[in-house]
Amino acid sequence: MKKIALVFPGQGSQCVGMGRELASAFPAAREVFEQADRVLGMPLSRIVFDGPEEELNRTDIAQPALLTVEVAAFRALTSRWQVPAEACLSAGHSLGEYAAWVAAGVLSFETALKTVQMRGVLMQTAATEVPGSMAAVLGGSAADVEELCRQADAEGEVQPANYNCPGQIVISGSLGALERFKALAAERKN
Repeated sequence: MKKIALVFPGQGSQCVGMGRELASAFPAAREVFEQADRVLGMPLSRIVFDGPEEELNRTDIAQPALLTVEVAAFRALTSRWQVPAEACLSAGHSLGEYAAWVAAGVLSFETALKTVQMRGVLMQTAATEVPGSMAAVLGGSAADVEELCRQADAEGEVQPANYNCPGQIVISGSLGALERFKALAAERKN
């Protein structure tokens, strides 16, 4: 049996209108959106399809929205082209891992949806209570980025959050510490 590899993206890849054509063209995808609306008790599909963008980009909405679109795409693929789920190899980046687990049959869509909804609510609450941000650092070694984080803030308010791949590390922290990090990185570049 031939295999298909699927890689599901993480938060940040959302956009208003995503999945609308899938839901219109594929009953299996439409059912995923309807199920998400029922399980969450909110009009998630309306926010995904019509926005507003500010609402879709909130972490507590973006996470269940992305999971829903990713599972809808998977269900459209497997139903329309009759690809057996066991023929799919799934992987995901960050939030996309949940869609990969659903595709692999490890989690039900409902369980994954409730989990990412809670994950998003907790992350949104934390972001509201302690304002901060993230930045992708391109081209630096892990040791260089870690050292710049130490220099930018001895209190540990900025640190590596994700080692995405060689040459790309995401840092996160307080707004002030991130600004100091950026200034130090600019100095080092010159």
